[in-house]
Amino acid sequence: MSLNRIVLSGKHPTTDSILAGEIYSRIAYNISYPEANFFLSKEPSKEIKFIYEYFKLDLPKNISKAKIDDETEFVLVGHNKESQISEIAKKNMIIAVIDNHPVEFSSQNQIYFRSEPVGSTCTIITEMLLEHAQIIPTDVAKLLVAGIVSETYLFTASLTKALDRQMVDRLNKIAQIVNIKIFAEKLFEKKADLTGQDVEDILSEPLILELSKKKIFIREIFTPKPEKTLERKKDFIQFLKKSEKTEEISIIAIIDIVSKATYFLTSNNESQKIIEDSMMFGERIDENEYRMQGVSSVEKEIIPAIDSLLG
Repeated sequence: MSLNRIVLSGKHPTTDSILAGEIYSRIAYNISYPEANFFLSKEPSKEIKFIYEYFKLDLPKNISKAKIDDETEFVLVGHNKESQISEIAKKNMIIAVIDNHPVEFSSQNQIYFRSEPVGSTCTIITEMLLEHAQIIPTDVAKLLVAGIVSETYLFTASLTKALDRQMVDRLNKIAQIVNIKIFAEKLFEKKADLTGQDVEDILSEPLILELSKKKIFIREIFTPKPEKTLERKKDFIQFLKKSEKTEEISIIAIIDIVSKATYFLTSNNESQKIIEDSMMFGERIDENEYRMQGVSSVEKEIIPAIDSLLG
């Protein structure tokens, strides 16, 4: 294997992109894709640590252990958006992309590119293994199940497809996880535990809405346990107040992936008015928090409502 190829899982990697990235590095040769070594781009999350401890597996090495020079080539797994690609990968050659997110990547070079409208990149990796009639080892099956369960929130996320569920059923015949629901509950406990994390690492890249000469920045947090996420409410409000210096209007949306409800956090009168005026239904919890039941997509449900209000 060339020591000059590295798999990356993004600046703010998800559990799915990390697990898909590691498995890709282990099976690339057998599926006719470029071989590469996988490294963690940052300190592993509580969820990632839990998965590797639960299955008694060693964590991947940190990127600081990698040998990177001007000749290093990169494989992107679980991301393709410009803002998610590391600066060092942008400067070098990107030779392959495997991802389930909307396609934004472009290149003037010929590359390997695989994108599918499924709920998890681990689903795509599983497909690639099956297409090449590969025997899937038990540890690989376990990590792939964990990646799909994490990314689809045990098939409750809106982007979940039937194929995601089918792949978990097939993989678990090998992985032999006795009760996936109990495993998922333990996984989500770790996913929802935000203690010790910087707010900037918790929040997603903002969706930017430009309406009536105003820019509205909306950051999402998807969680199976909103009550745990809201324990950091004061920190989120402070972040919003700080953001007012550079952003016209900032809002944080905490999306309960299980009950399909969204909690909106605001920090000033203007952002509060936008939420109140665009709510067809919902309740005001306090001066900084609103809750809308039945709303689980900022992009598909909230932004159109704001658009009709201000457009």
